[in-house]
Formats: sequence, C-alpha cells, structure tokens
Amino acid sequence: MSTAHPSLVRIARLVLALAMCASLGLHWAALQAVAWTQMIVTYSQYEDLGVAVKKTFDGAHPCDLCLLVRDGQNDKKNSQATQLTKKLDAVVARAEVASTQDSQAIEFPDFETCAVGWQSIPPGPPPRV
Repeated sequence: MSTAHPSLVRIARLVLALAMCASLGLHWAALQAVAWTQMIVTYSQYEDLGVAVKKTFDGAHPCDLCLLVRDGQNDKKNSQATQLTKKLDAVVARAEVASTQDSQAIEFPDFETCAVGWQSIPPGPPPRV
C-alpha cells in the first residue's frame, strides 16, 4: 500500500478548506472585512479615526466593494429561497399522492401483567462451589 506525498495531502486539505469556506459564504465575510479596512484607512486620511470608524460602520457611506458584497449576498439568498420553494413543492406533491390507510389501535400490555413472574427478592443465596 502506497501513501500519498505529504505536499499532495497539504494541497488536498487546502482545497477542501477553501471549498468549505466558499460553501459557507465566508468569502463574502472576507471581502467585507477588506472593504471595511479600506474604508477606515481612506476616511482616516481626511478625518479623525473615531469619525472614520463611525462613517465606515454607519451604513450610510458604503463603498463599491460593500455594494458588491451586499448584492452577492442578496443573490445567494434569493437563489436559496427559490431552491427551498422547489423542495417544499416536491414534498407537498408527494404528500398529496400518498395514500392513507386506516389506522388500528395497538394495545400494549400494562406493567402489572408483564411483571407477574417477577420477585423483588432473589430466591436464595447463590450456590457454593
């Protein structure tokens, strides 16, 4: 049995981690962090740092990258909502086709009838060898 080269394993792990990040939408979070950093740096060149941070996070002064991130997230949410609607329609269609059968009551024995042969005390000490 041969083992994979260590650098190949590292590359495979990196690709897997990047795929997981993309599927979770972390690329949007990374882009938003870059946009916020860029905005703070730009605003702080002309104003105090406190004002720059306030303008960055107030939502009234979005940069082009912020708008791109917002549009990308909205597109993803809209496509997910469409997929969810299709899945719900498929579930409802299956429920309409499914036939219903008359249910019968199942009677389970109560505890007293099951425990008739039980004793609370053992019959005697164990035999000696």
